[in-house]
Parts: sequence; C-alpha cells; structure tokens
Amino acid sequence: MSQLYLVDRVETIVQDKGRGCTNAQLLELLSEGADSKTSMAKVEDAVDSMRYRKQILLNMYPFTIDDTVPLPTFDGFNWYTTLLVLSNLPKKSIERGNEVLDIIGVSVLHQLLGAGDDCIIKNFAWPPRSNKNPRPESFPEAIQWLGAELGLPVAHGWRPPQRKDGGVDLVGIRCLGGSPLAAPATLCQTTLSRDIHKHRDIDLGLWRTWIGLGPSTMTSLLVPHVVESQKVQELHSSGAILLDRLRICQLMRDKRLILPEHLQNWVRSEWVQQKNIQAGRL
Repeated sequence: MSQLYLVDRVETIVQDKGRGCTNAQLLELLSEGADSKTSMAKVEDAVDSMRYRKQILLNMYPFTIDDTVPLPTFDGFNWYTTLLVLSNLPKKSIERGNEVLDIIGVSVLHQLLGAGDDCIIKNFAWPPRSNKNPRPESFPEAIQWLGAELGLPVAHGWRPPQRKDGGVDLVGIRCLGGSPLAAPATLCQTTLSRDIHKHRDIDLGLWRTWIGLGPSTMTSLLVPHVVESQKVQELHSSGAILLDRLRICQLMRDKRLILPEHLQNWVRSEWVQQKNIQAGRL
C-alpha cells in the first residue's frame, strides 16, 4: 500500500471518529484491517503529510494537527472531502464518479483559464457524458462540433471514424479579442485512475491536425487523489499541467463546490460507506 493511500485512510478514520486520534490509536485502528503490516513510522509520516497539507490549504483542509494529534475540523463537504471520496471508489461507483469529476473539472478549468463569460469549457469525453448540448457520437462530427463551439477553425487532418475522444475529456478556451490563435486553451483528461501517465493519451501535435489550436494550448491532467512529488516533477517536465487534489483545492480556495442534489446525496452515501469500511463495520 502506498504512503499516499495510507494518508487517505488516516484522514477517513479520523473523520469517522469525529475526534483526535493519537498515533498509537491510529496504528491500532489501521492494524485491525488490511494494514496489519503498517508501522508506527509510516503512521508518523502520514500525520506529517497531514500537517503539510494543512499548511498549504489552510481552511480548505478539513483537519488540523494539535501537537501530534490529527483532529477533524468539520464533517461537511468541501472540495477536499469530495475529492477524497472520489479517490477511493469501488469499481461499481466509477461511472458516477466520472460524472462528478467532470463537473468538478469544468469549474477548475474555468478558474485556471480565468472565470468569466469569455471562458468556454466543453465536455468531449466518450461516451458523451453531458446532457446539455452533448457532442456528436461520431469522432469526425464531434471535431466539427467542437470547432464551432469554441470558435476555432477545423483543420484538414484525417479524423479516424473509430476514434473516441483522442484522450481528451474536457476542452477549455479563454476567448480573448483578436485572433483565436492567441487564446489560451487546454486539452484536459479527467480520470479516477492513479496512473498519471494517462496524460500521454493526448497528442497535442495530432490534435492540431484536427482543429486550429493556438501555440499557447496546454495539456492537463485532472485527478482526485494526491500525486507524489517525484511524479509531479516528471509530469511537469513533459509540459503538462497536473491538477491533483491539493492543486485543485488551492485553485478553488474561495469558490463553493456546487453539485446537483442527486450527486451531493451520492457523494454523502459513498463517504458513509468508505468510513464504515475503514472502521471495520462492513
């Protein structure tokens, strides 16, 4: 089990208990489940990671560290808690989780590119997940649709009919005055997977043969979990932008998380189930 996943487990346990837990208590609780080989050193490292997250996220982080004891600050739903839930979904919940992550992704890309009426975000995922003005199912037709929606010219490269989404789930553009080639844009993949190499599914050069993207176009990867620093550097060195749990919360510091009521209820239900699992009640 990775150290980052262990931190997720500790956060879930502390939130379930609703009170502070010493490291010895955390070790005992972790050892009751599948983590019987967890050591005190790993628990101490997990608490140190929580302390670091509190330092950079401030009130966005729903925990605080009193001396060495992690405490929950609230049991409500904010960006961090929702992303924590999405990071640890069972297979049966992946489809609904992708729906929530796409909604989060739209808000995050608006903030990244500059919120306002001149910022356009379109869902390009396959199969189409947007109920409002969804993309055509055919890939060639979807490229035509995307160009019209973003105000970009469609290029003349071969668009294979069997292709689905070219690795892209969301496309965002900031429509500034003048040539559309000057507009900052991003091709974003949203995924619940912990494999950060999935961003390589996006071939920016190939995309430019399909649609007239400007030289300032970026690729980005949006994930609900926390990515370890070495992998972050690896991703950034490739020119892609990583939007993981910590970076999303930093971007959205002053923004409310708004989800449709049925998805809010679904997240709450998944959160209760995850806490029950960590507490050994399921």
